[in-house]
Amino acid sequence: MNIVHIRMVIIGLIFIALILSACQNSDTPPISVETESPTAGTPTNEDGTCIAPYFDPIAVLPGNDRILFRSDSGIMIFNLTTFVEDVVLEAPMQVVKTALSPDGETLAWALADHRIEIIELPSGEILNTLTGHTGTVTAIKFSQTGDRLYTASHDNSVKVWDTDGSLVSEIYAGGGEVLGIGISPDETKMVIVTFEGPQKLWDIRKNELIREIGSSGAFDGSDAGFSPDGQIVGISLGGGQASLWDTEDGTQLWSGGNYGLALSPDGKFMAYSDEDASGNNLVVLGSLDDQQLVQTLVGHNSLIWKIVFSADSSILVSNSNEIRLWQVDDGKLLYEFAVTCP
Repeated sequence: MNIVHIRMVIIGLIFIALILSACQNSDTPPISVETESPTAGTPTNEDGTCIAPYFDPIAVLPGNDRILFRSDSGIMIFNLTTFVEDVVLEAPMQVVKTALSPDGETLAWALADHRIEIIELPSGEILNTLTGHTGTVTAIKFSQTGDRLYTASHDNSVKVWDTDGSLVSEIYAGGGEVLGIGISPDETKMVIVTFEGPQKLWDIRKNELIREIGSSGAFDGSDAGFSPDGQIVGISLGGGQASLWDTEDGTQLWSGGNYGLALSPDGKFMAYSDEDASGNNLVVLGSLDDQQLVQTLVGHNSLIWKIVFSADSSILVSNSNEIRLWQVDDGKLLYEFAVTCP
């Protein structure tokens, strides 16, 4: 087995955070208003900010002072206070998917040979290796308690594992390749997003279909997520409009946007990527209960394909050909990272 090793490095990557010099008026609540494009301060590095090849933001770690990025060759945990890498783990081959446990202490990554390694942070020790998928792993999700792992694959299956390495169950829901999954906080329900569609709302305990949702198929990059009470599920299909659904009766509550979608862990917000009439790429923040506009975050210059909330819902991360971290309550741009270097 190749040993994952850890390097404490400062050189090798050029990156620095752009901190705003112009703040929005915090006395005005951000309800049903569109924010102006934030003004970034002058970078202290002439080359700007660059974290290539770490192009995929996975999670903001507990405490909101570090962020986990994935690259094809491994992962990096970047410290937002010191502006240097805390941890770099190099993988033995291409990393195709990554997930972080809720406590930020355990990493799971899927490799190009379809195996999944569970890794202790920050040591990099491999705790367990999961084998069984025969196609590219398309999604990894930890349970809320961090003791279970859910994985999906092009082999048409979803597998449920204990993090000690044992396989708990396998799900073959139909619809072809599984391209995304979402797990309800109480782990009773799952949404399974498939290539052929329609999407499936699944009973995890009984291992049976509850109902089909929508009618269209999906593409790689699909994802799904539940509200804290499990009553709403959001689905993005890797292109085209995202949607919200009532899990009790299967009613569609909303559709829109053009790619990324995320629901805040506190149940207050939905955030999705969109494009205005002038072709500007936007992150739209709306209220989850009634899908009304809260604010619009402007500044990305290309398609926004991923959106992530921090665990406390105070920070939003958006990813296109640059990665931006926003403050949710007032739309302030906190940091910006380039993923394509000059």
